Amino acid sequence: MADINPAPARWLRVVLFASLALNLAGIGALVGLAVTGGPDRQHGPRGRDAAFPYARALDTDDRDRLRQQLREDFRSRRGAVGEIAQDYRAAVTLLEADPFDRAAFEELMLRQDARAELRQEAGRRALLDVLTAMTPEARRAYAGRLSEQIDRFEARIVRRDD
Repeated sequence: MADINPAPARWLRVVLFASLALNLAGIGALVGLAVTGGPDRQHGPRGRDAAFPYARALDTDDRDRLRQQLREDFRSRRGAVGEIAQDYRAAVTLLEADPFDRAAFEELMLRQDARAELRQEAGRRALLDVLTAMTPEARRAYAGRLSEQIDRFEARIVRRDD
């Protein structure tokens, strides 16, 4: 049997793990923005913050309500932290194995995606609760701020493409 150079296999494993980490970092950034309230608005959007126009368009009180509701939801799921860490450790084990078990790694990623969907659903419910509690005037003001956030988001994307 011919020896196969393990360097490309290691490189592929690193790329797959980095891709997974970036996807989860994006989800974490959204959750972090909602939970912490994001950057100081006086300094304007920084980094990926402009990618979250719904949360950024909320006024301070509504953002606080959203943050509180998300914190309560996250507290109710504290047991999931152990599962999350276990899945990351399982990913490391799968990435170190030779041969690489693509199906097992995909199954693990699907489990992680399902957890991420639960967090997204919690965020969606919390935002809908905040929007539902708004007066029509407050909702119109929010719509105006949201429109401004969308304009900023589009301008940032256009600048990146240039």
